[in-house]
Amino acid sequence: MRHLLGRGPTGPHLYLLAAFAAVFLLVPAAQALAAPEAHIEIEGSGSGAVLGSGPTGGGIECHKPSEVGDVCDAEMTENSGTFYVKVKREVAGGSEFAGWEVPVGNPLLGCGAASAECTVTSTGADVTIKAFFNGPPEFPLEVEVEGEGEVNAAEPPTPLSGEIAGCEESTGECLAEYNGGDAVELTATEETGWEFSGWTTVEGNPGTCEGATSPCTVTVSEATKLKAVFVEEPNVHILISGEGSGNVLGVSPLEGAPPIDCEWNGETEVKSGVCDTVAKVVFGTAGQKVKYEAALGSKFGGWHVLEGTVSSCEEFAETCAAAFPPITIEASFDLIPLFALNLTTSGTGGGSFECDSGSGAEACQPEYLEGTEVEVIPAANPDSNFVEWTGDCSGEGVCEVTMDEEHSVGGVFDLIQRALTINQSGTGSGVVECEVEESEIEEACQATYPDGTAVIVIAYEEPGSEFVEWTAGSECDAVFENECELTMDADKAVGVVFNLITHALTVNTAGSGSGSVSCDGGPCASSYPEGATVTVTATAGSGSTFAGWSGAGCSGTGSCVVTIDADTTVTATFNAESSGGGGGGGGDNGGDNGGGGGGEETCLTNAALCKPGLLIANPAALVKGNKALLKVRCRGEQGARCRSTLKLIARIRVHGKKKNVLIGKSKYNLPTNSAVRVLRAKLTSRGIKLVRRAGERGLKVKLAGKGAKIRVVKLVRQGGGGRKHKRHASH
Repeated sequence: MRHLLGRGPTGPHLYLLAAFAAVFLLVPAAQALAAPEAHIEIEGSGSGAVLGSGPTGGGIECHKPSEVGDVCDAEMTENSGTFYVKVKREVAGGSEFAGWEVPVGNPLLGCGAASAECTVTSTGADVTIKAFFNGPPEFPLEVEVEGEGEVNAAEPPTPLSGEIAGCEESTGECLAEYNGGDAVELTATEETGWEFSGWTTVEGNPGTCEGATSPCTVTVSEATKLKAVFVEEPNVHILISGEGSGNVLGVSPLEGAPPIDCEWNGETEVKSGVCDTVAKVVFGTAGQKVKYEAALGSKFGGWHVLEGTVSSCEEFAETCAAAFPPITIEASFDLIPLFALNLTTSGTGGGSFECDSGSGAEACQPEYLEGTEVEVIPAANPDSNFVEWTGDCSGEGVCEVTMDEEHSVGGVFDLIQRALTINQSGTGSGVVECEVEESEIEEACQATYPDGTAVIVIAYEEPGSEFVEWTAGSECDAVFENECELTMDADKAVGVVFNLITHALTVNTAGSGSGSVSCDGGPCASSYPEGATVTVTATAGSGSTFAGWSGAGCSGTGSCVVTIDADTTVTATFNAESSGGGGGGGGDNGGDNGGGGGGEETCLTNAALCKPGLLIANPAALVKGNKALLKVRCRGEQGARCRSTLKLIARIRVHGKKKNVLIGKSKYNLPTNSAVRVLRAKLTSRGIKLVRRAGERGLKVKLAGKGAKIRVVKLVRQGGGGRKHKRHASH
């Protein structure tokens, strides 16, 4: 009234307002302030409660579904002329709160869809407050039955509509509606003579109702349809016994339902597959027909009909038939004995075997079943040939054995032999030896060698001859002076040339007279083989006398025997007979007529005319300390010398390849045609190590140097033994 009174118009209007107020003041206070009611309604498919909250809750306690003592209507609480009610919601399990609804025009405080509480005001009119709860979704559960039996659903949960009770193949209640999430237990019960086979899922999620479990539980979270399958109890039983293994199979038209397919492994009493079935009815008669299949290593032991009437079932027949169930048929399988097949190889080569027992060549087995026909097939290694059979097979042909007992078969494999042909040519002579690589033992060459053998062919000249070359057609893989390396992967041929060593024999005449010289009683040849001896004889011409020999070690006036070990010059001096006794001669012609005269200059008289000598070494040398003692001599014309540095070259294998390395050297300066001398060649540390490692075998080295005859020499440590080549001792 303060507001109205403090700010309104004056005059008659004021008195009229006062009059109205007086009238209202005469109304009783209880009638003027009567409280409106709040009415609670709960809607929706779900469940829950609306409860008063706090001092303005009015004691409301309203449920869905309703409960005894529910309070769904209450007076609102007045405060300063405004009426209030405050409520809250409580959601039941499986439901959800969907929101509040109040009459239009009523102020709301916190009454949103998700609000837990809602406050509504009123100035005097009753108020209806609605709370909405949504329940879980509803889904159908349907059951289909096949065969003789029924399905029932347990309660709770109680279906919303319909039911599953006494559900059979063509009758009963088989469909119900459930709240989503309901767990429904289903039980399958078979009729007499039938058995529950299992559930199959037609639609939806089966839960645990999959397979042959009963009872089972399905959670209805979507539309679901299940099939319960009942089958007749088997009235045909297959028994299998024995230590062997095999199968028993149904035979049409009496193969069984389902068809028999029963397996036995011979080790346990547990069979696998379909061993029990329901007899097939053909022309009004129920029966069963089966056949056997013995496993590899087993044989059929016979039929025995233990129940039923035999239709056709001889003990060892392929099939067995019986009628009028129940029927029990027993089949037995026995093991087939195994016999060992022992295979061995012998000979210089290598090989293996394959076996064909009817399905083609394959790896041989250590044992075969009794009665198996086995062909043993030889397989020689690439470097070998199959020669013959031994043991239970013989000859070179096919080897076949019947495994009715233990068998032993052997195969002889020899290495393929490759022919080595060595051809010698030339005017000289020599010896050829062979060394199988890495054995380092020289011996006479063989006519054949095993395929793949690495052979070193070594050519040694005989005294008076020299090694010249390996011929162009030689099949050497590598040549190292007088060594030819080859691999015997085929027939091989090599050619070696030895020529006689010849030296020139120069016969000169000198002096004032005339005459002739004969050799061995005939004309003198221009050259002779090394080591030959030639008898030279001087015959003075008419009016002349033979004064004597010079050169080649000859002197005097008789015949002279000349040894040809180098180019040789011999001079015969003839003087004219003097009619006046010229003696020493006088004047310009005295020298010519007096018999003194001089001849042509030679190496003996003029060193500038000498040809260098040739140094020749023995084929074997001792090693003492760090020195190789090489026996050498110098060949050449009289008055010449052998002068140079002798190098010792070894051929060693480095990273799989052969390489020439210097292991020692020595300087020399020797006269020709002198006695054998010893050169002391100093060895390198590597050379000493190689000689030590070679041991008794000796280390082969090549001699090289200007004026030295290139040849191979074997170095052997003193006291180290080693084979000596006697045939070369005279070199």
